[in-house]
Amino acid sequence: MPQGAGERYRWLCERVREVAGGRPIRIVVATKYASDEQVTEVLRAGARELGENYPERARERFELLSSQGFSFTRHLIGPLQSKKVKLIWGLVDLLQTLAREKTLRLIERTKPPGAAPLDVLVEVNIAREPTKHGVMPEECMSFCRKVADSEAVRLRGLMAIPPKPERPSDSRPWFQAMVELYGQARKGYLSPDNPVDLLSMGMSLDFEEAIRAGANMVRIGSLLFSSPAPKNLSERGAGQ
Repeated sequence: MPQGAGERYRWLCERVREVAGGRPIRIVVATKYASDEQVTEVLRAGARELGENYPERARERFELLSSQGFSFTRHLIGPLQSKKVKLIWGLVDLLQTLAREKTLRLIERTKPPGAAPLDVLVEVNIAREPTKHGVMPEECMSFCRKVADSEAVRLRGLMAIPPKPERPSDSRPWFQAMVELYGQARKGYLSPDNPVDLLSMGMSLDFEEAIRAGANMVRIGSLLFSSPAPKNLSERGAGQ
């Protein structure tokens, strides 16, 4: 495994291409624990999508990087508190963690006049973990209906964070369940106003399993920035 963040990103891109077999996969760099210097490295290496967990930190980092001439798609990948909903307008291009009707209604109420609808993913608590954010799987389609009906947002798809795996293959059943829900969402709510074209799942420990299952977006952080780098599926031979 290469050592620098930029070198690791290039390695990651090559690995994603190999696993995906030519299918396009969007890589969102999760920057919560990264320094500004490390984020700059991955952008120089070709990264074009960044994900932050908190609106305040997102504004600070995104503005800094934009002032340096970098262009990138801006994601919010952490749960959004009600009191901070108004901060996301003009700040992010994709909210990956919409999971409550209360948040949806606040987005509607705080939408600036003339602003384009906000692209969102519905976060699913696919393993029904009591400490996790997200709608329950059995409630996913009814919530997707509310999102699809809203003029303030566009339903772009689904996102999930399964339980942390001991081996990458541990995530496979959860990813397969998400693929089924994603298919239902596309069948029920795909329209010109709601593209329903993104399935965001898989992180540093299990992104290869996610891609094989059908993900077209992965979120990678520790594989790029931690020291030492975590051993992932290809290095351990796990999940085979």
